[in-house]
Amino acid sequence: MKLQWKLFFIVALFIGIAIVASNYVLATSLREKDLIEAKRVARQTAAIMKSGIINTMIGSGDHDKISLVVEEMMRYNDFHLRMVRSKYVVKQHGIKRGEVPKDALEEKALKTGEIMESQDSKNILRIIYPFITDERCGACHLGLDGNPLPAGVVNGLAVITFDLSKMQNESNTVATRLMISLSVMLILSATFIILFSHGAVTKPVKQIATAIIGLREDKLYTDLPNYSTYEIKIMAEEVKTTAEMLRARKKQGEIEIETERERNLEIRKFVQARAESMGLGYDAGAGQVIDKLSNAIDEAKKADMMGQVFKYVVHGESSLELPSDPSIIPAVSIYLGELVESSSETVKKRSIELALDEALSNAIYHGNLDIQSNLKEEDFDAFTSMAKERTTKEPYASRKVKVEYDFNRKRARFTIKDEGHGFNWRSAMENSQADPFKSHGRGMMILRALASEIAFNKEGNQITLAFDMENKNQVI
Repeated sequence: MKLQWKLFFIVALFIGIAIVASNYVLATSLREKDLIEAKRVARQTAAIMKSGIINTMIGSGDHDKISLVVEEMMRYNDFHLRMVRSKYVVKQHGIKRGEVPKDALEEKALKTGEIMESQDSKNILRIIYPFITDERCGACHLGLDGNPLPAGVVNGLAVITFDLSKMQNESNTVATRLMISLSVMLILSATFIILFSHGAVTKPVKQIATAIIGLREDKLYTDLPNYSTYEIKIMAEEVKTTAEMLRARKKQGEIEIETERERNLEIRKFVQARAESMGLGYDAGAGQVIDKLSNAIDEAKKADMMGQVFKYVVHGESSLELPSDPSIIPAVSIYLGELVESSSETVKKRSIELALDEALSNAIYHGNLDIQSNLKEEDFDAFTSMAKERTTKEPYASRKVKVEYDFNRKRARFTIKDEGHGFNWRSAMENSQADPFKSHGRGMMILRALASEIAFNKEGNQITLAFDMENKNQVI
């Protein structure tokens, strides 16, 4: 999933949760607050109404006046009043208008004289106020024994029922408006965050990612703007710096390839003449032979490199372990060639050097680096580029070439083994006899022409070359 969509879903999820949570808290808190306020108003109204009823009862005792007081108060408050008579009033005046307790709560209030409150439903609040006698009530009210009713006796109830639905509806309306306003504000905030993130984060990151992909596709000229965000700016500068480095390396590589091409042209001219003087007799059409001959170095330069110590050696044996680095092939070939002393020294040394050069090239290029032999003729630049790349890339870079040698003044024997997959050397030997100028045949042709004996192991990743002036060349 792209970064911009991840940010969008994260912001959308956060805003959605915020809207639901804030609306729930807002609605719940407003409703609870309004319900508490409604109950408070109801209690105040009930207390005022009780006081009015009691004063009217004490002043005149007229039931019609009491009804007028109740009706006047009901004009300003949404409630219903029901009177409940105590047993004393029932005995003295009887029961009128069903003024008897309706449930256990009203009966409890008659017995205890406590103010009772009941939430009968979501919108209905019932408050029960008892009428407690004082010293004035005995003038009108009598007890069960006929004597004036003493003070402190519950002589009736005022059951006041309030309908809170209107107030709750108003509260719901206010809460809904607030929730809509809050939701709109959160959505606008989310939109701003998404737009800001797109401009400050997702768009720059996308541009930088496109530039990085372009570097892998050899598009080395980036056109990234100057970003204001510090972290984004650092990333963009790193991409620009990398592009500049790659451009410089590419240019340097092109220069090196061109230089190498010009050098090879000069070496080929020199080697053609030198090959004829060595009696090899290969014309300019033998491209692979000419390529290998072009790696030979002037005798004076060899002497400077190797010194004079080897001509005193009578017998020696040792081994070398070489990296998969094509650049060391000429030096190793020269080093091993200098071990040989014979009556025809120059010719034999050159033969050994050329044969070892061919064998080492096969071991490194075609064995350890696993590059097809026909690629060099088909596309020299691709051949050079692939060899350079694989010398630093696994599994090729860590592979080694092992060289073991045993020599004296009359005979030298060299065993070269790589860590590649090997090849079908029998088929290659047959091809070299049938058509020596094919890409596989020319290498074998050189080895057969220069070495006295050639031997391979079963896998084809080890070759043994023997050089003896007294024997003819043969494959063993």
